[in-house]
Amino acid sequence: MLGKTDCAACDARTQELTELLAAGGARFAGVRFGKILLDQRGLASFKRAYGPLLASATDLPYNIIFKGGEPQKAWFGGGAQRLENRRAHFTG
Repeated sequence: MLGKTDCAACDARTQELTELLAAGGARFAGVRFGKILLDQRGLASFKRAYGPLLASATDLPYNIIFKGGEPQKAWFGGGAQRLENRRAHFTG
C-alpha cells in the first residue's frame, strides 16, 4: 500500500489490513504486505523503478499487488473483499 503520514484514509486502510491479516490464517501464507509512505525519505530506488506506476497514484491509499517483483494490479481505496478477490486471482 502506498500512503502518506498525514493521510487519514491510509491510516484506516492500515488498520483494516492489520485486522485482515490477524484473521487471515493460511490464505495469506506466502503473501507479504507492506506500506510505503511516499512522504518519507529513502525511497529513491523505488521511485526510479516504479515512476510511471507512482504517477498514476493520484489518490491514496493506493494498493499494488506485485508478483515476481512486477506490479500486477493497482487500485485506489480500501475494502478487504476487493483485496481478497485480487489476491486470490494472482496467488490461486
